[in-house]
Amino acid sequence: WAQKGKIIGTLEDLAKWRKYKFGSEELFSLIKHNKQLTLRWMGFAERDKVLLKIKKKLGAKIRGIPMSLDPKETILKYHEYFSQDFRGLSIRGHVLLLKAIRQATKTGMETYPMEPRIGTWGDGDKCSSWYTSGVITENHSPSLVMEQFTFSSSQKLFALSTGL
Repeated sequence: WAQKGKIIGTLEDLAKWRKYKFGSEELFSLIKHNKQLTLRWMGFAERDKVLLKIKKKLGAKIRGIPMSLDPKETILKYHEYFSQDFRGLSIRGHVLLLKAIRQATKTGMETYPMEPRIGTWGDGDKCSSWYTSGVITENHSPSLVMEQFTFSSSQKLFALSTGL
């Protein structure tokens, strides 16, 4: 949070200063109704550079909780996706993430070849596909377990799991 253009501290600091529980409705009410309160994003510049590099280099699609340029708007609109201490996701946040992963998987499977190209990349690296067959011949940790799951009514796929 900032006051008169000067950064004072984090939202957690603001809550402590006001003697509010962090993530409480009191804090959200303050954020919503106090027109003098200024919030600024901090610490995303380096992360955003890395994500942009990954996106450009690999053609990746980046997914996440929606964010506005205005932190107040983002907090008020999307705070229910985060745990009360904002250090993790809430149940709603996990469901949102699950839906995004399902959609990305569904979209990716539309173009995934039924017989993917496999082989060596040189220097001892090797690519093999076990996603559709469940058969893995490479050395891997004995703690990993191959699990079958239903992707659609007609398609069974496989994933390596820690078994937890």
